[in-house]
Amino acid sequence: MYLERLPQTTPDEALEMLARFLNPKVADAAARHADPRVREAGLRFLHELATEGDPFARDLLAKLT
Repeated sequence: MYLERLPQTTPDEALEMLARFLNPKVADAAARHADPRVREAGLRFLHELATEGDPFARDLLAKLT
């Protein structure tokens, strides 16, 4: 549900969604959001997950950069 809704949500709703539920796929969707605040949050979460050793987050970051 989050992956479908996140791209079309308002920036405030998207940030609330990220605060409630986060995994690499949701963070990746946020990193592709139209709003720069949401993109920044998504990238920050992907970096945090990758730093913690999540290989999926590392792969998603590699595709974004």
